[in-house]
Amino acid sequence: MDWEQLKYVLAIQRGGSLSAAARLLKVNQSTVSRRLGALETSLDTALFIRSRRKLIPTEPGEKLAHRAERIEAEVMKMQAEVEQSAHQPQGAVRISTMPWICSYLIVPALPEFRESYPGIAIQAVSGLRERSLASREAELALRFEQKPRFHEVCIELAQISYSVYQLRGKQKKTLPWVSFMEENLNAAPQVWMERTKKPEEELVFQANDAGIMYEAVRCGIGKSLLPDVLACKDPSLYRVPRHESALVRTLRILVHEEMIEMSRVYFVIQWLKQFFTDLQSTSTVSH
Repeated sequence: MDWEQLKYVLAIQRGGSLSAAARLLKVNQSTVSRRLGALETSLDTALFIRSRRKLIPTEPGEKLAHRAERIEAEVMKMQAEVEQSAHQPQGAVRISTMPWICSYLIVPALPEFRESYPGIAIQAVSGLRERSLASREAELALRFEQKPRFHEVCIELAQISYSVYQLRGKQKKTLPWVSFMEENLNAAPQVWMERTKKPEEELVFQANDAGIMYEAVRCGIGKSLLPDVLACKDPSLYRVPRHESALVRTLRILVHEEMIEMSRVYFVIQWLKQFFTDLQSTSTVSH
């Protein structure tokens, strides 16, 4: 088994169908089908379950796709290092994401990014509205729960844990709630809140961004469910043990399939992956 074969497994897993994989690989659909069939025959195991609309990876297929993703990262890293040694990537990369991720995570890390990639300019488009990658409103989108649209590739970025925080020194007091207000009523934080908040507990403030809720908690307004990467290092806050890591959400990068191979976009994706890996390793500090 070589990287050329693994590329097909990864493309099918990302695209969800033979036609989508063919577009990603820029080959005919019949070629994808033939390569997959040959690989499954050589391994004597099914890698994907064929349904009417999509291909669903089996357990061996899922494991192989994850391994292929790691190999892809190494291959692209080597290619990027060669390219970087020849010339620095140039241009702007527009990132659409939630305001709190932009303000509290990405912006403080930009000086380090600029040292490594001085030719790349980051353009941040923050807000809850989904930007169209197909219309080039953004090259990358960082989102929770959002599924990829047609011609979009989804890359898992990080598992973001949430805990309940309140102002330190008020541990013995019964504090009201500061809650997340979002247009999508089925969003995970809202569902958690509805299941957790007792009828007698007061709700005194709502916001549509975790950054605003974070500032409200810091002001002593109440307690709230906050991302650990945002709040765990703040010495003024106390993490409530009963609600530690109460919720975990998957943060994903969405990118249009035509943009993923552009060098400047690739470098930003790799930087984001490493940045959030490092961030998660430091967000488990107990309070």
